[in-house]
Amino acid sequence: MEAMRKLICRNLDQAGCRTVLQAANGVEALALLQNRPGIDALITDWNMPMMSGIELLRAVRAHPTLHALPVLMVTGEMSRPEVEEAIAAGVSSFLVKPFTVGNLQARLTQILGADRIGTAAPARVARRPPPMAGDVQQVPVLASPWPDVDTDTDAVESAPCVLVVDDSVDTIDVLVGLLRHEYRVIAATRGSEALRLVESERPDLILLDVVMPEMDGFAVCRQLRADPKHAETPVVFLTANDDAGSVVDGLRLGAVDYIAKPVEPLVLLARVRGQIARHQAFAVLQRQLQLEAENARLREQVERMARHDLKSPIGGIVNFADELMRFGGLSAEQSELVAAIHESAWSVLDLINLSLDLYRIERGAFELHPVRVELFELMKRILKERQAEILGKRLHPSLSARDGGDARVTACTVLGDPLLAYSLFANLVKNAVEAAPIGGRLTIALESQGGDHVEVRISNSGVVPETIRECFFEKFSTAGKVGGTGLGTYSARLFAEAQGGSIAMVTRDAEGDTTVTVTLPYASA
Repeated sequence: MEAMRKLICRNLDQAGCRTVLQAANGVEALALLQNRPGIDALITDWNMPMMSGIELLRAVRAHPTLHALPVLMVTGEMSRPEVEEAIAAGVSSFLVKPFTVGNLQARLTQILGADRIGTAAPARVARRPPPMAGDVQQVPVLASPWPDVDTDTDAVESAPCVLVVDDSVDTIDVLVGLLRHEYRVIAATRGSEALRLVESERPDLILLDVVMPEMDGFAVCRQLRADPKHAETPVVFLTANDDAGSVVDGLRLGAVDYIAKPVEPLVLLARVRGQIARHQAFAVLQRQLQLEAENARLREQVERMARHDLKSPIGGIVNFADELMRFGGLSAEQSELVAAIHESAWSVLDLINLSLDLYRIERGAFELHPVRVELFELMKRILKERQAEILGKRLHPSLSARDGGDARVTACTVLGDPLLAYSLFANLVKNAVEAAPIGGRLTIALESQGGDHVEVRISNSGVVPETIRECFFEKFSTAGKVGGTGLGTYSARLFAEAQGGSIAMVTRDAEGDTTVTVTLPYASA
């Protein structure tokens, strides 16, 4: 993003760096590094067109003369897999947006040394050796929630808990002996004692004898099922009485299984393992459902926050920038900075509005208030914004329009939402540019169809991978694209349909091209 590059250049100037070179994408940056010796450090964004930051980092580390160059990775957010990926690729340090001049200077000091900030620094310094072929990078990983089963005391202490309830001490000894190598086993000889243990230990499974003095197994099971905290704890009845009536009574009370005495060890272990696995899977599912419910509430809160708490201050930034430009008296550099602030604030405001619209469309709560949108001018703007990537890939773009059969009339006006229309076609053009091979073509043709609708055909000389052709417009559909989210074509479909239009894709292997066609309602004069 040009505004971010300007901000970093200004911060570097304040930090004392004498010469700062810029590149709009990873391809340009790599060419600049190869052709301009004496560069002391590389600062790269993670997400860039044509070549991402991680791809640029790998290319630098693989280069015979650039491999020791300190590389500072700038990103808006870092997930654990991305951190591990960048470390394995040989990154020198990270800088998370937003940042201050002090943050930037601290990172540069870290990778270059305090004596080199603000000096010519004729030699490069390697903060870490580049990864060599065959080397293994050791990266910390999260521990599994359950240890491997063995006889280690600590492992068993953290294993699932089984409560054995039987009035026979001999039976308890047998069951504990069978289970203790895989589970943490606790025991009770009375129903009342078992209910107290359930409150304090929260077992994952209960092996419950039916015939006991004072309180039999059926009574214990009734109390467990009446308590919401323990209603889902699996109960397996143990009894010498395996007649059909007792089995049915136990299952009606909520038991998950029945095992007859004397216990067959292999059968017992198999059933205990199966029931605990089901209980754990059910617990995971419950947590996922709770998380989804919490996420739904969070989305509602974010929507309210975005609408009320974020839009107002960002709108203030836009207005203040307008006022500064209106007052005048600014130097050329100051005017450029204020204009960049104004443009960036508008971009953020548009993104907020767009994300809210996408959320409403997904929920079926979006209301369209159509106005006239001139697609030809919109397409010219989008092509201009993507000019750096188009030139970098040496593409041959063309834009044509026929309105009512007259090629001289190039408005091709539709009825729609300006922000949705912009995002719809900006996503499709971006995808077409990225998918096109170097030196390929990019064609955008607009044509009104009988005064009913306008058809937009965006073509490029590339083919869609076969694995995603059937699900091209579905959510999270992506293949072979570094950093791809699979939301671009999905949101394009939603935005087209929300404006009363449609979208389709045709890719042809023999011809080596792909065309995405969008239709939107025509706006007559």
